[in-house]
Amino acid sequence: MTDEPLRLVLFDCDGTIVDSMVAILDACHRSFDDAGLPRLPDDLWRPLIGLPMPRQLELLLPGAPEDLRSTLEQGYRRHRFGTEHADEKLFPGMAELLGDLDDAGCLLGMATSKSRQGLDIVLDRFALRRLFVTLQTGDRHPSKPHPAMVEAAMAAVGAQACATTLVGDTTFDIEMAVHAGVRRIGVTWGHHTAAELERAGAEAVVDSVAALRDLLVR
Repeated sequence: MTDEPLRLVLFDCDGTIVDSMVAILDACHRSFDDAGLPRLPDDLWRPLIGLPMPRQLELLLPGAPEDLRSTLEQGYRRHRFGTEHADEKLFPGMAELLGDLDDAGCLLGMATSKSRQGLDIVLDRFALRRLFVTLQTGDRHPSKPHPAMVEAAMAAVGAQACATTLVGDTTFDIEMAVHAGVRRIGVTWGHHTAAELERAGAEAVVDSVAALRDLLVR
């Protein structure tokens, strides 16, 4: 028996575990094509990746009719989940890191703005489902940076905030972790820069999966 608290490591998905930038932007552009709207530049989309699509559309198209935003969201989901993108892959070394953390006795969870439908596709495509004991998705919680996903994950497994770490690539992830009072690590291979992650409150920022391993594997 040990009194050491359960160790929970929560990961964001897109931009942290999965390299999906091309696939995300492609689905965004195609949804606008289907609606007969001009495509928005990638530079407008990129800073918002990490938020749920309805929130992204609110920010990109303020004042747009709700039915138009709903049509765009449905188009995005159709192209995002109905197409197998050959260029969507795990970041190198990430599968091995997740496996090693599991072997070391860490509890692993996901806190992502993806819908459960989208997350299920990723978990099955890359054979990751067995590694995660708690899955928190954007269609079941308030939008990041609200701490609900982190709080629900901790409650689901009985982990304390002092023994929980959130790993993410966006300021939304880091701010969510700050609000939840958990340790937070930013990664620079996703959507936001090291400087942005540090300003958001990251306690550490890493540039490689190897460096992330050094922080997480004990």
